[in-house]
Amino acid sequence: MERSMELPSHLNKEIVANEEDLECTIREQDRFTPIANVVRNMRKILPPNAKIADESQLVIQECVSEFISFVTGEANNHASLSSTRQSPLKTCFGP
Repeated sequence: MERSMELPSHLNKEIVANEEDLECTIREQDRFTPIANVVRNMRKILPPNAKIADESQLVIQECVSEFISFVTGEANNHASLSSTRQSPLKTCFGP
């Protein structure tokens, strides 16, 4: 029984982000964590004889990539908020 795996249509399209009137295209391979890395990590925690379905590999790849994007975005927000505060050196030596 052979089954071909295709990504959902919304994942096959290129994602276009519009940021402050600058347009940038994000390709799918730039958005997702490489599938080989995902499968390698999945195999580390599973028994040696366990099989991993293709669909589950794709789902985990999407979840991992989304989680990494979320954490990166939160860290970015935190860093930008922190940089607006004055550091002690700036207050000691003037503006």
